[in-house]
Order: sequence, then C-alpha cells, then structure tokens
Amino acid sequence: LELTYPLHSEMRVTVRPPTAEAAETGTDDVTVCGTVFATDDRSGMVVLQCPVSGDGPEKGRGGGKNGAAVVSRERSIHMFHHSHVIKCAVVREASADGVAAAAPVERLPTKQLEVREERAIRLAMKSLAHINLEASSHAQALFDRLVKACNDVSWAKDQTTIIVLDQVRIVPPYSPGDCSLLGGENALSSNRKSVALAQESLERVKRIVATFQEK
Repeated sequence: LELTYPLHSEMRVTVRPPTAEAAETGTDDVTVCGTVFATDDRSGMVVLQCPVSGDGPEKGRGGGKNGAAVVSRERSIHMFHHSHVIKCAVVREASADGVAAAAPVERLPTKQLEVREERAIRLAMKSLAHINLEASSHAQALFDRLVKACNDVSWAKDQTTIIVLDQVRIVPPYSPGDCSLLGGENALSSNRKSVALAQESLERVKRIVATFQEK
C-alpha cells in the first residue's frame, strides 16, 4: 500500500461509499484530499489527514502577514479500505529527506467519530433488515427500489407480499396490475381525504413498478 499511497505525500482520492450511505444521501462517490498519514497492509486501510476547513490540502491555507501561508492546525481524519478507492493521484510528493510533512495529530474528533460509527451501524442494520432470504432476486431488487423511492417499505408475513407506506400491497409477479390498496377502497370510504391520499400512493407505486419492469 505504501507504494500506491506514499507516506506524507498529498493525495486526491475518490472513494466509493458504503451502499446504504449512498442510498440515503444519493452520493455515488466521495473525493477527499489530504496528506497520507498511515497505511496498514494487514487490514488494507489507508488514513488521510485533511484540514477541516476544506476538502483538499490546498484548502485550509490562507494569507497571513506579508503573504505568508497560514495552515489550520485542526485536522480531520479520513479512513477507508483500499478496495473502495475508485481513483487516486499524488498532488504533492513527500519531501526527499523523508521528514514527515503531515502535521501532528493533536486531537481526534472522538465525538464526531462516534457519531459516524453509530450512523454506519444504524444504516447497516437497516439494510440487513430489508433483506428477505425467501424472496426472489427480482422481488428483492424491486423492494430495494421502493425503499429508495418511498422509504416506508416492509415484507408481509408471507415473505412474498411487499407493503408500501402501510397502504399499498404488491403481490407476485409484481406487475403494476398486482398493486392494490390494503383492505380495499371500502376500508377508507368513511374519509374521502384518506381515500384520495391512498389512491395517490397507489398510483405512485404503480408507476415505480412499471418503470422497474422496463429496465
């Protein structure tokens, strides 16, 4: 790893984020810029040290007295597995004498790291809860598509029926014609507004299913 990510060199790295995070944020990849602080061949991890005021090593530096550069002493730490890297490039090589160019880590944002860890665990658990081992690959793919569009999606007790927004059911073979309101329209007839909202949800789900079938 040290050959690809030379210690103390400044690099720009584009990383593919975890699938759950991408689904939630809509971000396909993340580009960070910073100084290579450490690499670990056993775990395959790479650590970049970046100024908190910007995404790259060129940021976080401003003009001081007589035009001198001012570098923020506060840093953020980015850790990622090398297999998640889409592309990387050296922005500035390390000094020839091997003297560390990275600023010392004076304090780690432990609270921020804890929040990130809790969020990552929460997203991972949420993703696992959506996986139905009894479902076909087609049904699971449709389920995942509905989660992205509607968020409130679950499997019924029969493990084949998909429930969307607690209003719409989709049964095999999962075509637009297989979408219907839970309990039928009669269950909501006492409230016209509820019927209208439910019908709107039904039509939206049908459109999503139709679009999914076209792919």
